[in-house]
Amino acid sequence: MLPNGPRSKFLFLSFKKNPPLFLLNNKNKYGDVFSFLYNKKPIVCFFSPKAVNEITVTKHENFIKVGPTVKLRELLGDGLITSEEPTHMEHKRIVSPSFHSRNILSYSQEMLDITRTYTEKWLNNDKVNINLEVMSLTFDITTKVLFNSDLSKDTEKVKKNMDMVTLGTTQLLPFKLNKLRKYNIPYFNKYTKSTKILRAIGKEIFENKIKDKKHNLTKLVEALNLAVKNKKIKKQDAYDETLTMITAGHETTSNSVMWAFSYLSNRPDLWSLLKEESKEIFKYENTPDFGQKVLNSKIATSIINESLRLCPPVWSNTRRTIKDVEIDGIFLKKGTTVLISSYVTHRDLNYFYKPEEFIPERWYDGLEKQLPNGSYFPFSLGSRRCMGDQFAIMEAKIILLETANKMKLLLDSGFPKASAELTLRTKKNVLMSVVKEK
Repeated sequence: MLPNGPRSKFLFLSFKKNPPLFLLNNKNKYGDVFSFLYNKKPIVCFFSPKAVNEITVTKHENFIKVGPTVKLRELLGDGLITSEEPTHMEHKRIVSPSFHSRNILSYSQEMLDITRTYTEKWLNNDKVNINLEVMSLTFDITTKVLFNSDLSKDTEKVKKNMDMVTLGTTQLLPFKLNKLRKYNIPYFNKYTKSTKILRAIGKEIFENKIKDKKHNLTKLVEALNLAVKNKKIKKQDAYDETLTMITAGHETTSNSVMWAFSYLSNRPDLWSLLKEESKEIFKYENTPDFGQKVLNSKIATSIINESLRLCPPVWSNTRRTIKDVEIDGIFLKKGTTVLISSYVTHRDLNYFYKPEEFIPERWYDGLEKQLPNGSYFPFSLGSRRCMGDQFAIMEAKIILLETANKMKLLLDSGFPKASAELTLRTKKNVLMSVVKEK
């Protein structure tokens, strides 16, 4: 028997209009577990930390990915985001050393140097389109640090085609309409064309680097190239992982930073504290201690944590059971689709007071270590946790610190509305005023 939940012929429209709000409202009405029918098929939603931890960690082997992530395979092939076991674990072993903590620390100075070229440019303007600027910045950091490639000229191309792929991947079309993709229909043709363009960029980046006569390979490219030579993966797998790192690497961080800037617009006190912290940390520029100082930052860390709590990049995940399993006391038959949402769980009053408010101070006294497993997971959990999460967090902290050191960014109008796609974006581009620091 399915758990209780909303039942309506028009449920599809309600869910499509605002998925996070739909889930949150029904969680508040039905509790930590409820079900609803989508295209006449049941989806069981779990929001308790215990259930989240079971689905992603302790009983993860009972599930496979479904939903938009699977559709992304057309773009990312068998990359880390889309592949299943054992391919996922095999690729993870190859790529993970590049994201070891000591390597993350070594990237910090280059991240700052790249960020500084942007903040200097922002200072010359009264207003900046923060979406476009931060997306371009994080794209440059990802391509230069992980691949030693300058692709700044391709930023707009990547954004335009990634927007098309995101729309095509997350568009909630009835299953019958998806069968029309085999016909010559402009909407589907645009999706296919954008996918081919992005895949070509991934291939070009990898091929150009391994042909570099100076052999100036980054740790990531070197690891992928060695795996190809040793026949642990195919060359196409290396292309897939290259594109996975580029698209996921800059998309999640740019959204997180953009939301942080938006929340900070209403907290001038935090801008001041962030500036003070940046001055202390930047004393260690170009020293072996710089990266660790950034990671240990109190103010920047609390701001990023709170921004990730309210606007997590991986805001939901869907899985399907491959065998009968019990989750948090609920029996699920093989073939059942389940959904978890960090957006919803992060708003649990049992763990976060005033859950809808932006309160970075809640993280000052080590809250993250006190929370139960499954209550805070902006980058997912378990074997599927984003391997580049510490790269993204380091990058986001540096961008915040460098910006606060030179200026304040204030919203030009009201707080931006969210659009729940593959990641939690803003519905429209956000214009911010630049207030230069004296």
